[in-house]
Parts: sequence; C-alpha cells; structure tokens
Amino acid sequence: MEQCQGKQIVYRYNGNPYTQDVMKDLKGEMPSHLVGEKVNRNGKLWRVDVVRNDSTPKGIPVQHVFLSNKF
Repeated sequence: MEQCQGKQIVYRYNGNPYTQDVMKDLKGEMPSHLVGEKVNRNGKLWRVDVVRNDSTPKGIPVQHVFLSNKF
C-alpha cells in the first residue's frame, strides 16, 4: 500500500496574486486537480485552467491551482 503524503494547495483566482487561498492537506486526503475540471471554492463555481506541482525547500509538495470564472 502506498503511503499518503501531505501537500499544500495554493488556489489563485483569475490570475490575481492578491487572491491566493492556501489549504494544507496534511494527510494527503484531497485529490489532485485536473485542468478543465470544475471546482467549488468560496461559494462560486470555477474552472481549473493550470495546475503546477512544485515543492518547498523542505520537500513539502505544493500544488498551484489557477482558477477562472470564465467558462
């Protein structure tokens, strides 16, 4: 059985860096997002435009999810 690894998810809305929303998934329970899927965040429906996977200097995976409200 594969060990679950926690990650940090950073949501950015309509490309605006001032609207970042950070979630910590310490147990690795949240699924990774896919480009084109629809996501409910902050009471609104968003489309995933870009997903970028990085890691911090300490090795914690970070998933950057860029969302758009333009369908």
